Amino acid sequence: MPGYEALVPGYNVAYHGLRPRLITLARTREEVIGTIATCRRENWPLHIRGGGHSFEDLNTGPGVLLDTRRMNRLQLSSDGKTLTVEAGATLGQVQRALLPRGLVIPTGSCPSVGITGLTLGGGYGLGSRKYGLSCDALREVELIDASGRVAIASERQNPELFWALRGGGGAHLGVVTRLSFAPQPASERVSVLRARVRPEARREFLARWQSWIAGGTDQLTPLVYVAATPSGIDGPVLLAQYWGDRPGARVALEPFLPLLELPEIEECSALEAAQVFGGELDAPLKPTRFKSKSHFFKRELGDAQWDVLLRLLAPPIDGLLGLMLDPWQGAIRRVPHHDTAFAHRDALFSIQYRADWSAEAEAAASLASLQQVYDSLAPLSDGAYANYSDKSLSDWRTAYYGAHLERLTSVKRQFDPDGFFSHPLSL
Repeated sequence: MPGYEALVPGYNVAYHGLRPRLITLARTREEVIGTIATCRRENWPLHIRGGGHSFEDLNTGPGVLLDTRRMNRLQLSSDGKTLTVEAGATLGQVQRALLPRGLVIPTGSCPSVGITGLTLGGGYGLGSRKYGLSCDALREVELIDASGRVAIASERQNPELFWALRGGGGAHLGVVTRLSFAPQPASERVSVLRARVRPEARREFLARWQSWIAGGTDQLTPLVYVAATPSGIDGPVLLAQYWGDRPGARVALEPFLPLLELPEIEECSALEAAQVFGGELDAPLKPTRFKSKSHFFKRELGDAQWDVLLRLLAPPIDGLLGLMLDPWQGAIRRVPHHDTAFAHRDALFSIQYRADWSAEAEAAASLASLQQVYDSLAPLSDGAYANYSDKSLSDWRTAYYGAHLERLTSVKRQFDPDGFFSHPLSL
């Protein structure tokens, strides 16, 4: 196994200076229980890491780092109706276990993300309009609480805890050691498209895209990427996945095709499609320098707002500011709002704002551009996505959890009354 120095770094290079007192690589539930007992006895803070992709590295600190990467076993039931995974499994492992068998649970795109953290925060991805959020496929969770007791959470056992674990955020109710999901049948063929929007059609495309979301087919997920770069504005670029063959994809994409440059739809297997957008399924975590923020939007933006956004992205900057616009609705919204702790099922779309830089000299310009664009759209937004953790967010409790905050806080008091599981964005 790697040594201490190799285990410390998480996704965000800004936090690589954090030095845990101890890193423990638990292999079993019993070892997790022992780690909790030791930390309580010695009064050491405990930090929990799954895949290591926390944007603000909420899972690392000066206490003990409980790294679950060795708890990564998966088991698919003989009838294909239940996938059981340990806490340290990654999205790449889950996709590799399911997609070749014609099965799927909704996950994100990056293969090295941990399935536990993704699910606890909701879990949006290219399959969400068709299959829902990752937490919607969840059927049972094994959790170790602050006293070291094993709690099984499902619709029948500890239902309030189960409700909270489906979209109520991660690492503040206990240590999840095992999750069980209900896979669904996946399309045998999947179609993908990457194409640039014609420069003169940028605003028309964005307006057409947002108007399409609520009534468009669930089979199609059209992501949009646009960026400010050293060369000026880049994009928008349409990154679309359709659960079906190429002819079906062409019909679904028809509203957008006239506005695109050289739109070429490719048909492939579901496994190949996962690699088109996420890369190799066994790809390791690649740390980088960045800062990210997010907004949910529950109504369409006007032409004037799109004009302002495009104008702000036009000037060349040092570094990079990328915006990923994700369409929601579909199966996400069909789950009743109060059935899970995820608070933004009525979102029309979300934007992830991300400033990246390779040299420190680029950081200031990237961050200034991030804040300017973020502030321009903030008055029109309604909430933020907990999985895009942001310590600079002032009222993060309301932004992440909205109308569910009071109920989540009650569950926190029940299962962690003295606040043992704590990080900068925990309840």
